Amino acid sequence: MLHKIMMLPIEQMPHVYQNEKAQNNELRKHQWVRIKQNGIFLGDIGLFEGKDDKKVWVRLIPRPETS
Repeated sequence: MLHKIMMLPIEQMPHVYQNEKAQNNELRKHQWVRIKQNGIFLGDIGLFEGKDDKKVWVRLIPRPETS
């Protein structure tokens, strides 16, 4: 049995989402979160990466496109 590794197209790779209005201080690094703000990422699941004064970074999990 042969295993094959293929590169994902850029549009399917994880995106980093920035939210400047983050208010929750209880987030821990590498905690799973769900995006609840309106926009193209609404309902997506991601991994919390970090925050500073007013920004939060979340690594989003790519989802399959629906036609």
